[in-house]
Amino acid sequence: MVLTSSAIKSIAIIMAVGAAIFGYNACRLLFHVSPLEALFNILALLFGGEGAAAKAMANLNASMKSQTMRMSKDERKKSWKYKYQVLINDILLDMGWKQMGVTINGVSMIALIASLLVSAFGYMAVNNLFATLVLFIFMFVMTIVVLFSVSRGRHRERKALLIQAEDALCSSMQNGVVEAVRLNLSNFDPEIRGDFQSFLDDIDMNIPTIEAIDRLNDRLGSKFDNFCEKAKDITENYQPGSEDNFQFNITSNAIESELDNEIFEYAEAANLDYFCTLGLMVIFFFITNSMYAGMTEFYFEGPGRFLLVFYITIAALVYIFTQWETSRRT
Repeated sequence: MVLTSSAIKSIAIIMAVGAAIFGYNACRLLFHVSPLEALFNILALLFGGEGAAAKAMANLNASMKSQTMRMSKDERKKSWKYKYQVLINDILLDMGWKQMGVTINGVSMIALIASLLVSAFGYMAVNNLFATLVLFIFMFVMTIVVLFSVSRGRHRERKALLIQAEDALCSSMQNGVVEAVRLNLSNFDPEIRGDFQSFLDDIDMNIPTIEAIDRLNDRLGSKFDNFCEKAKDITENYQPGSEDNFQFNITSNAIESELDNEIFEYAEAANLDYFCTLGLMVIFFFITNSMYAGMTEFYFEGPGRFLLVFYITIAALVYIFTQWETSRRT
């Protein structure tokens, strides 16, 4: 069956509406605001000056934290929103950006703005609304995925430091988490020592221990989730021998450290295979484009524009899959 031009336009409109609905829900999921509010915040960041930008970002950060704090432990495990926050938080920690004041919403906004700009140029190139919406979605996802990929080297180094710190703490929990941190503080690597010192400062300022542990967890990242959950449990419900539960963390860390080298080699090989294959495909594309007359017009002026978008989409999906597979093994 051959589709008429009117049928193709109708399908494109339907798919564009579907993409718009997806974008609306994604905006609500990531920023906890409507797309219109997000647009106002973006405009404030771009044109509102330092004060307006800070206020807009503070509002977004406050909204995200308030919703996360209301989640139960089981809700956090099931929530994609919470998983996204954990992912970006770990990326920021691994790259040293969080220590510089960069926030989760800040990264999300940068990715959103970059996606909008690229999509605007894409629309001028292909003059198709649906293709532009698809490009916007994939550009946002690809920005996050690239940041994740770049942070992997530092993640490995930082994770080793956290494992050493966790092992030391788990061996010193007889008198609770506060005393364990005080006892081992001088032995922690300088890169993470400040995070533990901030925990002790919170305690000295009479911040409740449970809240101080949560803040420490946020500063250290998801690697310390299990330890912090056990630390809160032993703080609230101490029973003689409860500190023995931390010995499992030491055993688990030993196994995890042995697997890290294998995982790192797997990730390096997967990335190399992907980029080599992508390079060959790009070379083949340019060779065929130069060998046959009219190929440029076909791809950039005719129906081949959809095929070009399809190529880019597949390449992006494969890259996203390789990075997801890497993160799943980490």
